[in-house]
Amino acid sequence: MSSLVWRADGKDQTAETIATSSNTRSHGAGRSCLTAWFVGFRLLWLSLDQEIAHRGLDRDRGAAAPSGGSYRGVLETGVVAVPDRHRPSRQRERAADLLGRRRECDVLDRLLDAVRGGEGRTLVVRGQPGVGKTALLEYLAEHASGCRVVRVAGIEAEIELAFAGVHQLCAPMLDRLQRLPAPQRAALRTAFGLGSGSVPDRFLVGLATLGLLAGAAEEHPLVCLVDDEQWLDQASAQVLGFVARRLAAESVGLVFAARVPGGELAGLPELVVEGLQEADARALLEAALTGPLDAQVQDRMIHQARHQLP
Repeated sequence: MSSLVWRADGKDQTAETIATSSNTRSHGAGRSCLTAWFVGFRLLWLSLDQEIAHRGLDRDRGAAAPSGGSYRGVLETGVVAVPDRHRPSRQRERAADLLGRRRECDVLDRLLDAVRGGEGRTLVVRGQPGVGKTALLEYLAEHASGCRVVRVAGIEAEIELAFAGVHQLCAPMLDRLQRLPAPQRAALRTAFGLGSGSVPDRFLVGLATLGLLAGAAEEHPLVCLVDDEQWLDQASAQVLGFVARRLAAESVGLVFAARVPGGELAGLPELVVEGLQEADARALLEAALTGPLDAQVQDRMIHQARHQLP
């Protein structure tokens, strides 16, 4: 039996009704607090999204952390950059070092030294989406002093267009086309739609591409960066794999970045890129923050990034 409780307005109300009302208000307040926390966290996350970007876009595929809120790519990449600027300030640039990537950077530095010394080098940078492959290519480009850098990016929309990737690579060097032997020159002209003829022999296209790269390297050491190799058209992947296996005394470095390299690159030297260690991920996040962040929120973001959670 419910007991009666007197209210200030003179009306009676059962204790059961009061308890029910109190519980309703309590649950409502709890939901409101939870909603407020979620909204605040979301706003903070989106704010960080505008403050953090990894340089060079890991084309796996976005420049900064996606607007959906995952900082996996940023924390694993090890790069902090300031958006809306061509280059970060010196102070922020020092903070934008590739944290936790000393081993990988040493490999790339040795590759550059060899290319500058007149040797050909090939490397396949392999790792999961967002792990920082493109950031390492960007590191290579920024440290290739004295070298000419040419970039290629595999594009999924062009995967059915034969020789589209080779065209990206060779287009800046077509002024040297006339120096190639006639059969190679004709094959490359046909492949690029510069001349008529039947489907070109891929062996001749490969030789022509190798000749163009070697010729360009006579003036300055040449570094070719091929990002998103998994999205190259098959003809280009075959040609570039062919070229990669024949770089010897040319001052050419050919570096691919891929999630899972295709069979065309089988047997080439690889650099496997893993996620950052927790200490490096935490240091990177703290360097990117512009204000205090709750420790539990930090732990959650780092956990999501390191364990590939959405």
